[in-house]
Amino acid sequence: MYLSDELAGKIQETLAKFIAGPEPYVIFDDLNMRELAAELNLLPVMLDMGGCYAIRFDGQIYSFLWDYPYDIRLEDDPLFGTGLKIEPHNIVCYCGNLGWLPPNYKTS
Repeated sequence: MYLSDELAGKIQETLAKFIAGPEPYVIFDDLNMRELAAELNLLPVMLDMGGCYAIRFDGQIYSFLWDYPYDIRLEDDPLFGTGLKIEPHNIVCYCGNLGWLPPNYKTS
């Protein structure tokens, strides 16, 4: 994925500010998100009850589960990996809020 130098710089700047925060940002048990972000060089952008989605300075989106924070996964699903179709008013589950998935839809 291509990002402009300006946008890549903003991601790096935001990551640096997050890491430099004065208080630990503890999420699950003793998991300090500031320390983890520094180790993985990833900016957390979405946290939920199962895990985290984070962005790298080059625009790649990664995810991990709280139970396995070092088992990061590159997200190549267009819904999460590219930002296409993502707008605040249309974020829904894979079923499109219908309660089902088409038989040929691949979720991972």
